[in-house]
Amino acid sequence: MHTPGPWTYDPRSGWINADQCCARGPMHVADIRGWGHLTGGGHGAHGMAREDAAKIQDANAKLICGVHGLLEAAKELANETCRTFGAEDIEPGCCAPCRARRAVAAATS
Repeated sequence: MHTPGPWTYDPRSGWINADQCCARGPMHVADIRGWGHLTGGGHGAHGMAREDAAKIQDANAKLICGVHGLLEAAKELANETCRTFGAEDIEPGCCAPCRARRAVAAATS
């Protein structure tokens, strides 16, 4: 089970929060800022400028926060019947509803 959404991102703190999760208020879900890997110069680091790294991290946070809506849409689509008349048994992911079922299963199992 995941933390209920919607999630929001605060770029000042680099935190993703579940705003309506608990009676006690927003719940901290994840940190987006982790500068060492993107801006560092050591082995495996990318040596990026802080501004470029922040843009990447902000884009990742927006994607993560948007997942709840995508999951709900995929669940809705997964309830539709196979558009290729059962070809999923032969070719997994043969149509949008079949791909949605696989994506929902991967995200929720």
